[in-house]
Amino acid sequence: MITIEGRHIIPIGCSCISQFQIQKRFADHPPRGGFFDWNIATPAASARVMEAYADGSLMPLLADFSAYTTLTRQHYLINRHLPGLYFWHEPARDILNAETPDAFAAFQSKLTHQLANTFKPGAGAVHLLWSNIQPNLKIVTARVTDDWGGFGLTSQAIDRLEAAAARLFEAPKLWFVINRDNCETGLAARPNVFDLGLERSAKYIGPKGHYAPVFRSIAQHSD
Repeated sequence: MITIEGRHIIPIGCSCISQFQIQKRFADHPPRGGFFDWNIATPAASARVMEAYADGSLMPLLADFSAYTTLTRQHYLINRHLPGLYFWHEPARDILNAETPDAFAAFQSKLTHQLANTFKPGAGAVHLLWSNIQPNLKIVTARVTDDWGGFGLTSQAIDRLEAAAARLFEAPKLWFVINRDNCETGLAARPNVFDLGLERSAKYIGPKGHYAPVFRSIAQHSD
């Protein structure tokens, strides 16, 4: 996520590509660590996190050591309270090792900091950015789930995310960057939905300037 020119641009899933594109576009400005920046989350998981934060139940869920486990030999960290959320880049074995409690404490401290940045960003217009176009998203999610459809965008998912955002921010604007291979028919016609899909491959960052149409719209709606 980044705070720039009186506006906050905050990724809310599904993967890391939005943060990569933010860093490419605003290379001269320091980013801030957001909760969803480097994790993988289905739209349902993103909404669940936002809803739980709004009603005050999220931190107890995240602090429940017994709820954490790993998936597959790659040791991706999950929390059973939050299905569809994958802490993709965390040192899972250290965090879950009872002999290294400081690792879990450090993980919790990091989450607390990221959540504060994400949901209490300070004064300014809030723009929430969702995307499922990361080229390797289908490849990597197959390591942990066979529910590829769960990463798709539907009108129901948009409604739920918008409702959750309205509980957390004053007049938030949501922007969706889609790949039509996993999107409900007709959604691309909406003014806040951008069909910028990339060919599915092993790549993950996307070319420089790929989010330019989105960032232009954000700038135009920040007055």
